[in-house]
Amino acid sequence: MRPFVELLREERGVRRLAAAHAQSMLGTGAGYVALLIIAYDRFHSAWAVSAVLLCELLPAMLLGAVIGAAGDRWSRKKLLVAGDVLRAAAFIGLAFVSSIEATIALALLAGFGQAVFVPTMNAALPSVVSKQRLPQATALYGALEDIGYTAGPALAALAYVLIDAQGVLLANGLSFALSAVVIGSVAFRAPARAEVEGSAPRPGLLASAREGIRVLAAHQGARSLVLASAAFVAFLGAVNVGELLLVRDTLDGSGAQYALVVAAMGSGIAVGSLVASRGDTAPAAQRLYLLGLLACAAAMAACGLAPTYGLVLVAFAALGFGNGLVAVSENLLIQHVIPDEVLGRIFGLKNAVLAWAGGAAYLGGAAIASLVGPRPLFLFMGAGSLLVWGLARTAMRGAWAPTLSGRKLPAAPVPAAAVPVTS
Repeated sequence: MRPFVELLREERGVRRLAAAHAQSMLGTGAGYVALLIIAYDRFHSAWAVSAVLLCELLPAMLLGAVIGAAGDRWSRKKLLVAGDVLRAAAFIGLAFVSSIEATIALALLAGFGQAVFVPTMNAALPSVVSKQRLPQATALYGALEDIGYTAGPALAALAYVLIDAQGVLLANGLSFALSAVVIGSVAFRAPARAEVEGSAPRPGLLASAREGIRVLAAHQGARSLVLASAAFVAFLGAVNVGELLLVRDTLDGSGAQYALVVAAMGSGIAVGSLVASRGDTAPAAQRLYLLGLLACAAAMAACGLAPTYGLVLVAFAALGFGNGLVAVSENLLIQHVIPDEVLGRIFGLKNAVLAWAGGAAYLGGAAIASLVGPRPLFLFMGAGSLLVWGLARTAMRGAWAPTLSGRKLPAAPVPAAAVPVTS
């Protein structure tokens, strides 16, 4: 823990971002449980849960590449603040509406704010922290997100004693508003400018997005990573559908017990995220990434076989640990080798691809769970994740190998016309 203590003590910008992120993620964790419970209790269907989850993904699915291009062209600080403001407005609105049409519309607005915020933050972190502490900052950011998904559901379980789900959604909206204020006070360094010839005009957002696709396609390691992560999320995403059905239907658990399962998984993710900070080089991050895939495959199978609620809790904690390793390691791998000028586009593309995979997982998970139940669903996810691990291990072999110096790694090509503005 000492590197993280030193990080917070010596990096003022990271300290402010961590404080803002920690409190907003507590609200998010609680709001996540509240929103899914509202959807399930109103419609008693796996499809209702999938519909709400898809609202979070749809904006990233359709606009992720363009949002990433915006993050390389416009002020990343302003985009982060805008993402938080949109999510604040959406969740505050969700606390006061009752119709399904308004609920879907506001959930989509929250999803758009999320699509703006997540890739922009991943791209902006290198401009807030020193390069030496970037692995710790990335891991801390991921861990705080996951701690929110751990403590937030626990807070939700306690909050239901005093307030209803609508009150939890309102609190979540206010946490995003506070985050926007704090992020607005953080100083972001201007990204390094690419060297360009002449005075060629900057391409439009769509052209910049296409350039980002070419950069990603040209880099073997990044390309293999995004494809492997997409395949993994196509299985992992079904957990969001299956976990609620496993607890409420198969194990006859209560809403509070479901919240504790989400908290157990969040605890595992937080620990895995902190462990992933050891990926201070690309080869080290790759090893942790593959370890996380393997751990998730084993834990999914355990979720499908565990006969009691207590064993399910343990299995979900292990699943979270593997998930934390994967999520932070994949971000570190990209930060290690992709130039700052195109980081926004690469993270935006990654976000879009993973959103499509997650959407497929939600729909497929609902279909499988409706046909055969949650236990076979988890066994299917475990087998699929094991296959992804094997394919990723083969595809990424040697992709991140260091040069003879043992320190520097090959960088992705930078588009000649990419001239970012300051943050």
